[in-house]
Amino acid sequence: MIKTILVHLLGDGQDEFALKAAYELARPFGAHIEALHLRRGLGAAAWRAPPDAVLGAALTGGLAEQLGEVDETHARSARTAFDDLCSRENLMLADTPGPDAVSAEWSDLRGGLDRLLDRARFNDMLLTRRSPGAPDGADEDIGRLIMECSRPVLVVPDGGGPVSLLGTIAVAWKDTDESARALSAALPMLQKANRVVLLCAADQSEAAPDASDALRLLAWHGIGAEARSVLLEVGQSPARAVLDAAVGAGAGLLVLGGYGHPRVLEWMLGGFTQDVLDDARISVLIVH
Repeated sequence: MIKTILVHLLGDGQDEFALKAAYELARPFGAHIEALHLRRGLGAAAWRAPPDAVLGAALTGGLAEQLGEVDETHARSARTAFDDLCSRENLMLADTPGPDAVSAEWSDLRGGLDRLLDRARFNDMLLTRRSPGAPDGADEDIGRLIMECSRPVLVVPDGGGPVSLLGTIAVAWKDTDESARALSAALPMLQKANRVVLLCAADQSEAAPDASDALRLLAWHGIGAEARSVLLEVGQSPARAVLDAAVGAGAGLLVLGGYGHPRVLEWMLGGFTQDVLDDARISVLIVH
């Protein structure tokens, strides 16, 4: 059961996509949406600004004021997107549990990723966006969220995805602990989906992963899933093959397991998870 969803709003004018996904996910569960905007301020923002701009602003004494204005602009944009969602869907504003209907709450806090991680631990899921125009360091931010928040992380692409999150759900399946944890964590969503497809990728030199035990587990939870073999073409990346298969199946969401701690550097430098997020045109639920 999913009852609380933390939505990280960036305040960049594109937050409607994250909020739309959060509402779509919350509706069948009667869940609560906590919309969180973080004012990151001088400590988090200055190192991302161009060095000449930082130096010039520092010399004129205007750096803190400029960054404060940016924070305020982003906060207003995020709040406008939140208010628009509440008005459009007639959402009840609440900070305590109430009737079994979608409710929402606004949070505007100061801090960086540690503050976001703290809030995520007290929600069932974290929903965030990966914007193609994100500043340097955004990949590391999402990597930390996935590795450290101890909750499933739903990454929504700008544009919101072409189809329903809970229409067809694809699962990138391999017989590993990571895939098994992702499958279990996604069960509430899989039970609400119209269709579930397990994608078993393999190159031409190996057999596709056996999904029979996973299908059996899903059947015990009342989920009639199907398994599909995804044969990698010569030179094709596993991430591209799985994403193409998910889109070809009509999926609006891809579920996958994240890497363990020994592979943090692979997350930063590349690897399957990074490749999926780089190319994804649909939402991706990653479970570490």
